[in-house]
Amino acid sequence: MNTQFRSSWLTAGVLACALTGVAGRNAAAQTVDVGHHNKAAVTAVGCLQGERDYRNQHDLGTGGDRRKNEYILLNAVVGVPSMAIAPATEEESNNCLAAGDHGQAIELKGHAEPELGSLVGRRVVVNGMLLHAEDDKETAVGTTGEFTPAPTDGGSHFGRDLKIREIDVDAFSLAPVIVPVAVIEEAPAPEPAPEPAPPAAAH
Repeated sequence: MNTQFRSSWLTAGVLACALTGVAGRNAAAQTVDVGHHNKAAVTAVGCLQGERDYRNQHDLGTGGDRRKNEYILLNAVVGVPSMAIAPATEEESNNCLAAGDHGQAIELKGHAEPELGSLVGRRVVVNGMLLHAEDDKETAVGTTGEFTPAPTDGGSHFGRDLKIREIDVDAFSLAPVIVPVAVIEEAPAPEPAPEPAPPAAAH
């Protein structure tokens, strides 16, 4: 290796390391982008449950008839709009209520919410605006795009609501499902042909 080539190689290596370090620091330093109206554009994935059922399970009353077309996202994962959604198995996706309520719950709102009714019990992705995001301005965003919204005790703007975070839904879809890989069985190897009998000895 000549001196000129070695110098260029070392310079490129140092530059690559420097850029990698900067990118890593930028990713680690990313925070939630909260707009002027204290809303943050988000993507969230979780299990869809009717709000009346959620209230009954948590002894929060039925909330009246108007709650029959309102929904909760159970075991929700929230992130920036570009957050990647990991696929789940078909059973986890189509019967997610069987897993129980063991994670973050998000109350869904907005003009698109009434259209969610046919997806209750299924794993869904929602795109919309995280409301009252003023407390999330300094929240760090992970490298996967996920972040944990600040908890709430209700506050003045929650009134008699559920005292959980809310997303105003703009669009929604079913969450991705793991596609099973077809197992192709190989045909058994053919039996070897029998060896021919040796010729009879001459007398």
